[in-house]
Amino acid sequence: MRRANIDCAGIGSRQDLHAALKEALDLPEYYGNNLDALADCLSDLFEDTCLILRHPESLRKTLGDYADALLHVLHRAARDNRHFVFLIVEDAPNAGN
Repeated sequence: MRRANIDCAGIGSRQDLHAALKEALDLPEYYGNNLDALADCLSDLFEDTCLILRHPESLRKTLGDYADALLHVLHRAARDNRHFVFLIVEDAPNAGN
C-alpha cells in the first residue's frame, strides 16, 4: 500500500493544501487544485493508497469551513473507492504536563 503523509500544521492557504495533496498523492499535472478535482482524482485511484493527515486542527484554524469540506471529500472517497483510505492523526496532549 502506498502511504501519503501531509502535515497540516505547515499549510497556510488553500493553494498550500492543494500543492501538498498533489505532491503527496502524486496527482496528475492537470489536477485542478480544488475539491471537485480532488474527488475526481481519488475516484480514479487504482493503487491502494493511504493518506495520513497530521495535525488537522491546524488546518481547521487556517482554512475554517474549507477544512471540513476537505474531510467530507476524503470520507466520501474512502467510502466509494476501495483503493483509498485516510487516517487522521491528532496532536497528542503533552504527557505529564
